[in-house]
Amino acid sequence: MGRIELWLRDQWARWVTPWFSRKIGLGVLACAVTLLLVGLWLDGLTNFAKRVPQQNQYDLAPSASTAPPYNAQNAGPARGVAPPPRADGIVVLTGGSLRTQAGLQLLLAGRAQRLFISGVNFDEGLNQQIAAYLPPRLRLCCVELGRKAGDTPGNASETAEWVSRYRVRTLYVVTASYHMPRALLEFYQAMPHGVVLLPYPVFPAEFSPVHWWGNDRSRGLLIREYNKYLLAWFLSLRTHLKNYFARY
Repeated sequence: MGRIELWLRDQWARWVTPWFSRKIGLGVLACAVTLLLVGLWLDGLTNFAKRVPQQNQYDLAPSASTAPPYNAQNAGPARGVAPPPRADGIVVLTGGSLRTQAGLQLLLAGRAQRLFISGVNFDEGLNQQIAAYLPPRLRLCCVELGRKAGDTPGNASETAEWVSRYRVRTLYVVTASYHMPRALLEFYQAMPHGVVLLPYPVFPAEFSPVHWWGNDRSRGLLIREYNKYLLAWFLSLRTHLKNYFARY
């Protein structure tokens, strides 16, 4: 072998082989990290789905039910569960007629003294729904509409103001089942110290909490909600860390 061939072989071993090794190593590392993140995300999604209520732990009288009886496709309140305890207030997070209906039924059944509907835009149908459910006395004294909120953090913020104004200590939170984990996360951060939250989920027809993975619409809805929950959790963690280090 000539001197030139030896020199080329030496240069290849010195520069090219390590470069390929680094590239292959980085590729393997990137694949491993990607698989790990995907695995963690899927595990988190599964655990999140388990936290979504499959039935309401409270049940009003049959005439005031907020959803059909429980079935395998679309879980709703199960008969024989405990009646709702009395609370100081109810908050409904707008986003569907079932939510407002459930809040109005809780108020009409005497389960709380006041009702706050958060995130209201101009909606003539909402006023008609309230008028259809409640007598004028209850509408005037006990129902308030919040118009500031445009998202779940906004719901929590304007509800916290209402809770402070009326010194509410126990609060029903009425929203869709798939939205409940994120709503509670935002509300626990925003509420004054000592306020007890009572989740009161409703079960819209477009979401099946039992077999969500087999339904395209339910699966897409749950995945979007899980990603929003992750974002809310990271923002919450950042806020807590910022407040913690600000004290030192």
